[in-house]
Amino acid sequence: MVQPLLSTDEAIVQLELSPNQPLGPLKHLTSYTANIEGFATAGEAEARGLKLSLALLWSAITRDFTMRLNYHTPLPCVVYDRTQSGGGISLRAYGTVYFPATATDLAELMGEVLTTSIPVDRQLLLSMEIFAAAKLEISDRAKFLDLVSSLEPLAAQANYPDSVLRLVDGFRAQVESTDLANVSQEEASRIKTLLDGRLKDLERESIRQALLRTIREVFPGDNDSLKTIDDAYALRSKMLHEGTTDPYLDRKTHAVETILRRLYATRIGKPLRVG
Repeated sequence: MVQPLLSTDEAIVQLELSPNQPLGPLKHLTSYTANIEGFATAGEAEARGLKLSLALLWSAITRDFTMRLNYHTPLPCVVYDRTQSGGGISLRAYGTVYFPATATDLAELMGEVLTTSIPVDRQLLLSMEIFAAAKLEISDRAKFLDLVSSLEPLAAQANYPDSVLRLVDGFRAQVESTDLANVSQEEASRIKTLLDGRLKDLERESIRQALLRTIREVFPGDNDSLKTIDDAYALRSKMLHEGTTDPYLDRKTHAVETILRRLYATRIGKPLRVG
């Protein structure tokens, strides 16, 4: 059954049960399809579909419950062009979600985003999507890895100044002109290409440094959050590359989650409803 969820001056949002419901470990959740209608162009519909996705994810983050956008397309929304009997065009964007909340609760929370002029930052949307689904992971390690990974889309790497670029260019030129002894010409060319690529990466800050700069900008003077994120990113690297773990992983996961929720609230410009 389709039920109205939210109506604004620009669009109507409806909610209906999805034909396929979660099974196994996720059977306690319910799957819905959210539809947003009322657009003049496909581009406008896609933009509102992305905003609908942002609103759904913000609902999960602000109230601290689990949500997964379930889609198999490039974006978490699909635009439908349906010709009506009167010759008009109706465009629809949708996404399937799992959430343990009532439709009334969801409508109120979504309205905080859908009824404002908050732009949709696609990197923020991706980060929030990874974060919101992390709790559905079975193991503590998978949850931790997902949470820390959700930081990366927020890290916009800055380029270094010209003085650093000139230094890097000097290193690259030195690599190109160096004769590699006891190495075949083909192998020497391969090694130089790899080294040149790694040196070129030095023209801008690393993902880790970009993350730390982001935390400093969002939470100035908050050294505890800075250290928590730095330690978590280092631990993630060790877990992925060395297979290590940590006896206090649950505590560290909670600490990262708390910081991320605060960060999202700052970016959205709305207070958290829980915590």
